[in-house]
Amino acid sequence: MGGRESGRRSTHWSTAGAVDMTNDLLTIGACAACAYLALRWLGPSEAKGRPGLALDRLVLVGDSHVEALGPALKRLVAVEWLAKRGESVSSFAIKHGPTATELAKKSTLVLVSLGSNGEASAKDASDLHRKLTGSGSPVIWLPPPAAKGAKVAKALKEAGVPAFIWSAPSSLVRDGIHLTPEGYSCWAKEIWRTLKNRTA
Repeated sequence: MGGRESGRRSTHWSTAGAVDMTNDLLTIGACAACAYLALRWLGPSEAKGRPGLALDRLVLVGDSHVEALGPALKRLVAVEWLAKRGESVSSFAIKHGPTATELAKKSTLVLVSLGSNGEASAKDASDLHRKLTGSGSPVIWLPPPAAKGAKVAKALKEAGVPAFIWSAPSSLVRDGIHLTPEGYSCWAKEIWRTLKNRTA
């Protein structure tokens, strides 16, 4: 654990037309990054009683973040992943969209972690989201937790796709882009905590 370290970060769920909920939280020690308030799903579905998500067959697709986030999530829940290092949203869709869609057909929920490479436009995100949701499973995006996170989150909001936005404290960022092993563990725990909240 080490000594006491402090960092500011924000977390929220957002969907098109929703008002973002932002919690600025003080991190005390690295593991405290995993121990904060449960997050809410914000969007039109809340008016209809928050239908739950099925979490028995998860699929995670995306760039190099997935190489570490996949194993971290697997310690918590059954998940398959497709990691393609260096791909942008558009290049992933072109090169790996069909494979990702086939994986999605076998899942009950798809998580997408893209945006660290190249430009992530609202159109590119919307196009890939439409392809993946065509599998019949819901799709939730995970913007980068460090560099480009805010920019990608803005594009996702413009595209009108649901996203779990988590900004890692500096103590958990390894090179400005990727996280430390503990950082990926914290990210996975927060994703899983929030998904379980969604099914309550």
